[in-house]
Amino acid sequence: MVAFILSVYCVSIPVLLLFYQYSKTQLQYISLNIIAVYNCIQIAFSVHLAMQLYSLYQISRAFAVNDNSVPFSVKINIAGLALIMILPLFSLFAGIRKNRVFTACFCGLCFYFFPPKTWNLYDWGFKILGFGCMICITYSLLWLMKKLPSQLN
Repeated sequence: MVAFILSVYCVSIPVLLLFYQYSKTQLQYISLNIIAVYNCIQIAFSVHLAMQLYSLYQISRAFAVNDNSVPFSVKINIAGLALIMILPLFSLFAGIRKNRVFTACFCGLCFYFFPPKTWNLYDWGFKILGFGCMICITYSLLWLMKKLPSQLN
């Protein structure tokens, strides 16, 4: 479910940014609020990615894997993964959460390091339901704490 967050984020953020840029109605406030919610949901993805990397480290230690014992090499861009794990934590700050440049740059990073051919869309019907619930929970939490961009003005 958590890996599905990235695919929905990468597909819907460009659409929401276009809605925000070219609409002058209530849709502009709604799209900015949903962008802020998506940026907060990315924290769950970064925690999930950190847990996967730690599990990879643990399994390599358990099998005593070193560079000479494996006939193939896995090239992981550590700097890119570190950016994808750290940048969502900045969305805890209200100014960055609603920043469109931050959102566009993070979406570009996600597209670069996780291209669409790597997305797991198996059983996407149930994942959409779970993601919709996650959006509703995050939106209501931000609304109750008065942290939505439309409430900060």
